[in-house]
Amino acid sequence: MADQTHTKRFFWPVWAFVFAYRLTHIFVYAVDVNPSVILYLFPIVGLAFFLMRLGRSAPNARSDAGWWLPLAPLTLWMIWHVFVQVFGAFSIPAILFHLQYDLGSNDVASEVALQIANAILPFVLVATCWVAFARGNRQLQRFGRAMVLPFLVVNPFITATAAYLKSAYSTSSISLASYYTDPSLAAAPTEKPKNLIRVILESTERTIWNEDLFGHVAAPLKKLEQRGFSATGIHQIELTGWTLAGTVASDCGVPLFSLGAIDRNEFSNIADFMPNATCLGDVLARDGYRQVFIKGAQLSFSGTDRYLAAHKYEETYGFDELAGEERVSDNDWGLDDERVFEAAFQQIELLKREAKPFHMTLQTLGGHSPRGYISNGCTGRSDILSYPNDTLRALACTNALTAEFVDRLERSGLMEDTVLVIQSDHLAMRNEIYSMLEGQERRNMLIIIKEGISGQTAPKAGSMIDVLPTILEAMNYELPNDRAGLGTSLFSSAPTLVEQIGLPFLDHSILADTALRDRLWGLKPST
Repeated sequence: MADQTHTKRFFWPVWAFVFAYRLTHIFVYAVDVNPSVILYLFPIVGLAFFLMRLGRSAPNARSDAGWWLPLAPLTLWMIWHVFVQVFGAFSIPAILFHLQYDLGSNDVASEVALQIANAILPFVLVATCWVAFARGNRQLQRFGRAMVLPFLVVNPFITATAAYLKSAYSTSSISLASYYTDPSLAAAPTEKPKNLIRVILESTERTIWNEDLFGHVAAPLKKLEQRGFSATGIHQIELTGWTLAGTVASDCGVPLFSLGAIDRNEFSNIADFMPNATCLGDVLARDGYRQVFIKGAQLSFSGTDRYLAAHKYEETYGFDELAGEERVSDNDWGLDDERVFEAAFQQIELLKREAKPFHMTLQTLGGHSPRGYISNGCTGRSDILSYPNDTLRALACTNALTAEFVDRLERSGLMEDTVLVIQSDHLAMRNEIYSMLEGQERRNMLIIIKEGISGQTAPKAGSMIDVLPTILEAMNYELPNDRAGLGTSLFSSAPTLVEQIGLPFLDHSILADTALRDRLWGLKPST
């Protein structure tokens, strides 16, 4: 017994230091600061010394009831930490949505699992140290029980959940349904219809225009915006912060109201994706457009295929359709962006030969967190490899490919009678430049190139729901009061919802809304 006590006393400083180091790491991450090494050591040494002082007495063989209680708030904190580490934010609507769908594509599940394991590790070490250090030590057990309530009060899981519930059930919200303008009211142009080519760039937010922080990563896009129209004030609102949500917002003029929040799964068939919403695909299909969608990842991920099928995209191509029988992927998600651009170019050549107007949308994946995916053709380019991390290299590569794609279209005569839209899907999630992005006023990106406009910018505050009416107006559609969905054309002087009611109030109203959600999904109240 004396030998065991001596051994435990010998390891107390080790347990205390590991516990203090990892717990301090968790706190430092939670407040999102990056202290110098010296400042980092102060709380570690202080906490370790305090724990060693409490651990001086010989351990008692018995443990008091409830000695494990500190592990409860630690577990909640861990859940918050994992989602922030992997996705860049703890968003309850996004979590609920993704629980409805697939969480992986090709080898992405293994990469996400690795990120989760890395995020969990400090919590596992803290829990292990607490078990080893506190069992049988009643002083530490009393200290641990005393700390449960403070840890719950400052717990980011609790505060984030409380903030969401406050927003979702706040009385200070508006009825979004009263602001909704059915996009089907958009009148087709009387002149020859314009073709539409749309490039949705994964996580390519306008924030990377800052050359002091990111060098010339956005230089190809800057040159493109000088040739057309650019919106510079597009904020990110609630329920538009992941790829499908950003696509739905810019296609349909509404946020993607989370299916996970619907009690008892009232919709009978998820394939009927927002059946009462009129989206860009529905409007153009009504007016005789041939519509094609291309991306390098699997279309089944997150229900993209269900959305496309429900809103009149006739031909859809993802990894399964483009990879061929060999199904060889270029990265964890599927095909590199250069292969997607090549497939899109070939499709546009075919579409251009037909008599019908066409709409082609392609989505990239190069900028995807956590480190991006660099296309094979960029791996030998010194201008791409000169950037200090993979995220910037991937963004620089895809941006360069985008500019080359546009130049190729123009050289081939495929831009005639065509509106070209280049946009981001959402703000970047946690990646290698996330801390630099977070220090800036972050905005999404929208560039429109068409004959007759060049060098125009719209600094007005808007969001991705304003992209739909802006595209329709660029294609010469007549819009009632310059509006479609909840959006307002950024070409017009009419105020957007962000301008009318402010971003925080709009976010509150989105989370609190049930009437517009039920209308778009065709839901009936439970009886």
